[in-house]
Amino acid sequence: MDRDTGLSGGAFALRGTSLAAGAAYEMRTGALVVACDRFPDRYRVRVLRAEPGGLDDVKEWELRHRMGKRVVDYVARRLDPEALEKPRPLESLPNMRDGRCGRCRTAVPARKGVVARVTVRSGAETTRTSWPRPK
Repeated sequence: MDRDTGLSGGAFALRGTSLAAGAAYEMRTGALVVACDRFPDRYRVRVLRAEPGGLDDVKEWELRHRMGKRVVDYVARRLDPEALEKPRPLESLPNMRDGRCGRCRTAVPARKGVVARVTVRSGAETTRTSWPRPK
């Protein structure tokens, strides 16, 4: 996670890797996770810190909007420069939508394939749907 600074100074947004719900990730101790739960009339925003064996609650807000400047500033002040590496999934993530296999171009129905992170020639990271590899 990184802070995105505006022209007037200070942080106004957070940039980071989106994590899939229900998946297990390997991340450095001290890394921050920002979780946002949506309800019909409000949002619950939680900040969690990666510790050995799991995530510990750091702070929680009930908001009318997803993120406010006070939440972003709170998180930005606590970012550990040593914990900015991207989390790695411990298992393959299922594809949530219908797609085409990145290797053979056949149709892959939702939840029947896997999603893999790949780096393209430009150096950007993207995702690719494929059939699971045989075990």
